[in-house]
Amino acid sequence: MNRHFPKPVINTIGVESLDEAIARVEKAGGASIHGPNEVPAIGLQAYGTDMEGNIFGLHEPLAK
Repeated sequence: MNRHFPKPVINTIGVESLDEAIARVEKAGGASIHGPNEVPAIGLQAYGTDMEGNIFGLHEPLAK
């Protein structure tokens, strides 16, 4: 399997606004590393790192 990231498991956090969450991550010293990308019928997904380089996901579900 081709992996995009070096970690086999990436914790993902649900957020109301992906743009706001990415801005908060960057303001706190983290970085956006991939996305945002649309996942059809699911929502928006992006990945970031914290100040120590730990990778995490952010997910904004589709509006109902």
